[in-house]
Amino acid sequence: MKRIIIITSLLLLFALPLVLTGATHPASADGDPCCSIVSIPRSGRIRPRTNPHPASTSPVTSTSSRTDPGRTLVSSPVGWELKPSADMKGSSGQIVIQFPGMEESGNNFVAAFEVGGKERITPSTYGRANFPLLDGEYDVEINSVRLTRVPVKRGMDTRIHIGTIRFTVPSNVSVEVYDITQKKRLCLAYGPMKCGVPSGEYYIKVGGSSKKMTISDGQVIDF
Repeated sequence: MKRIIIITSLLLLFALPLVLTGATHPASADGDPCCSIVSIPRSGRIRPRTNPHPASTSPVTSTSSRTDPGRTLVSSPVGWELKPSADMKGSSGQIVIQFPGMEESGNNFVAAFEVGGKERITPSTYGRANFPLLDGEYDVEINSVRLTRVPVKRGMDTRIHIGTIRFTVPSNVSVEVYDITQKKRLCLAYGPMKCGVPSGEYYIKVGGSSKKMTISDGQVIDF
């Protein structure tokens, strides 16, 4: 019996330092022992040391955007309105383009295309226009601004929302209208000019100065 007590005491004497230092436990990736012992309370239960730098549980989000610098596209549910047509019968509707504040609007190019298409499906037109078309969606271009997926419904007029920028300047002063990126010129003249565009934001340039502006449906802005 004495021999057993002596052997047990020796084992405890050698094992206790190893337990207290945590030498028998693997280290974590940052060099801290993952489960080292910091105390042995009177209850005899071992309390592991907690990690002072817990891993973050915050979600990671990312956003991305892509633009096509070669085209000015507008797709908006408020870019047009549909109402019953007094002219269209049968299976067709029509796209109606009118320029506010212009008795003559012959310098403003308008056309309709298949969605995403490059070839016009309507005659070359300058100024006010009505385009009779079958039910469906089309792209409409006004002075190089293309509205995408404009709806045409049977027996309905689809009126495009358009405003007019009107310049009154001497004939030796250049006036220009650009899209919101300022990379695509929509209208150019020397002297007086009337430029019709879909409602939205644009940049105007008069001589060497430029200004951002917003135009609404039916609005005429004078410079």
